Amino acid sequence: MNRRQFLVSSSFALAGASLSRPSAWTQPTAAPVTAFNELRRGVGYFTGQGGTIGYVVTGDGAIAVDSQFPATAGVCVEGLKQKAPKGIELLVNTHHHGDHTGGNTVFKPVVKHIVCQEKCLAWHKKTAAAAANPAPQAYADLTFGESWSATLGDEKVWAFYNGTGHTSGDAIAQALTAAGHDVVGRRIVRDDPEAVRDVVRAAASNVPLIVTTGGTGITSRDSTYEAIVTLLDKRLDGFGELFRMLSYDDVGSAAMLSRACAGTIGSTAIFALPGSERAVKLAMEKLILPEIGHVVRELNR
Repeated sequence: MNRRQFLVSSSFALAGASLSRPSAWTQPTAAPVTAFNELRRGVGYFTGQGGTIGYVVTGDGAIAVDSQFPATAGVCVEGLKQKAPKGIELLVNTHHHGDHTGGNTVFKPVVKHIVCQEKCLAWHKKTAAAAANPAPQAYADLTFGESWSATLGDEKVWAFYNGTGHTSGDAIAQALTAAGHDVVGRRIVRDDPEAVRDVVRAAASNVPLIVTTGGTGITSRDSTYEAIVTLLDKRLDGFGELFRMLSYDDVGSAAMLSRACAGTIGSTAIFALPGSERAVKLAMEKLILPEIGHVVRELNR
């Protein structure tokens, strides 16, 4: 399937983000291996140690996204200076972990502002303060709530807040994009069957695939299953059966507690996954991605 549009609706019961990763606040000792990778004119990413650094370069300067650790941040800064003689305008932090913000101290003297979402800044400060031996930090001086944008020459950069990071919803989006598909929307929906149905109904008229996460267990809050099965034209019972079979190898008899399900609404396929990030990765890698092309083709015959 070639760059089909997909919608990920996440998450009905969000998995918590990691609050502290001590190793993320310690500069790696291994010699960094770095590279600039061009995606198109003036847009690319830098790899080293830690999170990838994205960049946009125009005749008016550069914008960097995340900063890795100090050693690799220094290499990136020097490379961006060569690519953008007018300098680096902004550094954007996508989240607070040290492998994305540790190099802020290197970028800070050469950028006009460091930008991040307001909750990202709060967690950055809180996590650094809680570390036993925190490295020097440089915090964002510009924050935003729901969205932010900046224009640089003929390019425009946007940032959007989509809720807690490192969640099962992120795992779905990352799996789809890594496989070459487009994620055209994400929603966080409260634990309410009618609210879930409203979102799914609207999405089903616009995209060939919907993937939800959370609300498929048996607690009093778990109502995604009830919301979705009432909308299905056809059920794909084999998905739930295979998912629980594969889950048994990981969690044993507790696999029977999952009500993960799948089916079709018109020509749209929908998969309802558990809220566990591990379970989501299992479903995406072993079942959904290998078969979704076939499913969509069948639904359009």
